[in-house]
Amino acid sequence: VLTGLEFERLLSFFGPTLGELKRPSDGKKPERIAFLQCVGSRDIRNPLCSYTCCMYALKEMHLLKRFHPDVEAVMFYMDIRAFGKGYYKYFLETDGKFIPQRVAGIEEDENGNLILKYEDENGRFITDVFDMVVLATGQKPSKDSVIERDELGYPVTEPFVNVKTRNGILVAGSSGGPKDIADAVIEAHSAALEVVKDLTPRTMFRNEPEVFEEPSIGVVLCDCGGTMDVSGLEERLGSKGTPVLKVSDLCINREPVLQWIKENKLDRVVFAACAPSFLDPVFMDSGINYEVADIREGGLWGGSDENALNFRVDAAFRMLENRMYTPSEDFEPAKKVLVVGGGITGMVASLELADAGLDVVLVEKREQLGGNANRIKKLLTGENVQDFLNSLIERVKSHEHIEVRTGENLQEIKGSLGNFTVRISGAEERFGAVLIATGGKEYKPGDGEYGFGRSERVISQMDFEDVIEKEDLKSKTIVMIQCVGSRNDEHPWCSRVCCTDAIKNALRVKEKFPDADVFILYRDIMAYGRKEAFYTRAREKGVIFLRFTKGNEPVVETENGLRVKIFDTVLREEVAIDADFVILSTGIVPDNDVLRGIGIELTEEGFVKEANVKFKPLETPRPGIYTAGLAHSPRDIPESIAQARGVASQIIGVLKKERIVSKRQISYTKERKCAGCGFCIDVCPYDARYLDEERKVAVVYPHICQGCGTCAGICPSGAADMKEMGYREMFSVMDLV
Repeated sequence: VLTGLEFERLLSFFGPTLGELKRPSDGKKPERIAFLQCVGSRDIRNPLCSYTCCMYALKEMHLLKRFHPDVEAVMFYMDIRAFGKGYYKYFLETDGKFIPQRVAGIEEDENGNLILKYEDENGRFITDVFDMVVLATGQKPSKDSVIERDELGYPVTEPFVNVKTRNGILVAGSSGGPKDIADAVIEAHSAALEVVKDLTPRTMFRNEPEVFEEPSIGVVLCDCGGTMDVSGLEERLGSKGTPVLKVSDLCINREPVLQWIKENKLDRVVFAACAPSFLDPVFMDSGINYEVADIREGGLWGGSDENALNFRVDAAFRMLENRMYTPSEDFEPAKKVLVVGGGITGMVASLELADAGLDVVLVEKREQLGGNANRIKKLLTGENVQDFLNSLIERVKSHEHIEVRTGENLQEIKGSLGNFTVRISGAEERFGAVLIATGGKEYKPGDGEYGFGRSERVISQMDFEDVIEKEDLKSKTIVMIQCVGSRNDEHPWCSRVCCTDAIKNALRVKEKFPDADVFILYRDIMAYGRKEAFYTRAREKGVIFLRFTKGNEPVVETENGLRVKIFDTVLREEVAIDADFVILSTGIVPDNDVLRGIGIELTEEGFVKEANVKFKPLETPRPGIYTAGLAHSPRDIPESIAQARGVASQIIGVLKKERIVSKRQISYTKERKCAGCGFCIDVCPYDARYLDEERKVAVVYPHICQGCGTCAGICPSGAADMKEMGYREMFSVMDLV
């Protein structure tokens, strides 16, 4: 019996068995593995959902089937909470058997196998035998006495902004409630905003190094806070007479390094440290000609031996020895931001940017600000959305740094970070950054779908909010149907908010009309994280939850009043409910049609695509263009606000700089070889190349190019090449092999 983390180590090629799947007890390869969900979550000891367990268990099943396709995988679960962006499709692609039951107990037989007992969907008690069991263990809050905590053990945060506590301390990630990586990163950016907007820009270090006839190269070794032993490298390099500086915090403390480079009159430097993605933001604007040797993620953490580390450093050294020094280009960015979308997300971001001193143009295609929030009365936690929204609109309209333009449309975006040319309703303007917050739309059911359009008492959850406040629902029967327009073949994603909207409205009905009967018909309840407590409260208040399966959806009859028929998986028979209202939990569909054809990359589903799902969830593949709110993916208001603040944090950090420096390792054109065929232009994912019609050669926009090398790979004449990664540099490295 292993935890999920232990099982991942067992599958890893760098784990205790070097990737060989075998039981720790006797070394036998398991043929059947059971995955048990909600271990230490959603029970009387820890009433919350731990947010990540379903997805990491699905990931482990994927890994298992990739490396050991002959092993049978069976998951026992309460709800499959695949609510994040792309998660539901990932679940559909998982090869395994899924049983919606909790296991009553585990026993061990005389052969060391595990006997699981559970009740199946037909009410039969089953005894099954597995070779291994993997437990999806949950998260629980840490304990300290500094921050005021709620009854669940998590910090009490401000309404709408879930990173601020009442005493001014910031929280982010799972310290404020269970989170996955993407949402933890978003909250980290949101929390960082409180610091970033008060910082003055760092003075650029642009003293271009003196270039000598013979390269003067030094090496900076970073031991990552003492977690890596680099003494062997230090001794070896020092014995060769190479200038060496050992540090522990290269990624956050550059000034001593720059001073050491200057004192030793170095014109090139090898950083033997972590990945370039950590170091480039720190040193890109320094004017240093450097190369990164990744000895952490690609070295010591990956199990590399001393020879492999030496090779990485020597390869970087050779690259620098044979490199022609080319100073990086820089320019002053436009200190103005375009925010597309006037909903809560767009307005929150606009206010944060404007409060930091940046000019903002807020464009909304409709005549009214507020978006979907105009129809939402309260949050699940009870806060008044309309009061918050009206305050936002008033502040946005009166802010001296915000220009609001309603009834206008985005038509074209050209350029790059710090220097975008954007056409809005026919007029061109220059911006330093762009936020896409175009929102999403409520799914509109087709005529007759669950009785919609055939009875005025079949309505959506958003419309039902008005009914709760205006009508007498005493002794009424309300039936709510989940996943309407979500998690189907047409819309293969979870809309994330529908379950909690249903729970919110059900609790509101029970609060005002305790004798009303409320039924929620569902496939999986997505009450993730702290929202599980409201799901529990709804059941305690008498809300009845009935499960149905895909392909066996409820039927709504409208001929003689409203009657809902559903096959109850617990009673194992069809149940008929005579309803006064049928409430459809309609999903969220993208509203990004305006973005098609103007260089904003969308996902297959139509939401804005991010640069990296986990670690760059707010950036698009085009640097300088960001996304937040429903344009990014379905999410609730506090989650959208966290994204808006996170984007503002990143934009402020960039545009408050005096100047922006372009990447060094970008493409260029050897014009004498260029035939003007345009292949490189067609394949460039960043639109960083264009054809000079007069000279018939391809030209690179240096501030747009991201150095991916696609153009160099497709060019038939070898005219497209990469700066600092040409034939001379690469062949010098190959000589080491």
